[in-house]
Amino acid sequence: MADLEEIGQHPSFRAPTNKEIRIWRYMDLAKYLAILQRRALFFPRATLLGDPFEGSSTIPMVVAREHVEKNKVCQTAYLSK
Repeated sequence: MADLEEIGQHPSFRAPTNKEIRIWRYMDLAKYLAILQRRALFFPRATLLGDPFEGSSTIPMVVAREHVEKNKVCQTAYLSK
């Protein structure tokens, strides 16, 4: 696994200075074990998550989609410019 110094800093993420800090867990152990046991993931509707922006498109995504629709080009090609 690459070290953070090798990867570099991401502008949207401030890396912790303490390398011994615990990583935040998004679920408890029981939920994690249930995922493994059932071999399935549960995805609630975005409207039930409490975040009005969950699942919304960013402005660059909307611009790219409009460009693709207008010019009938591959979105990957547009985004790689």
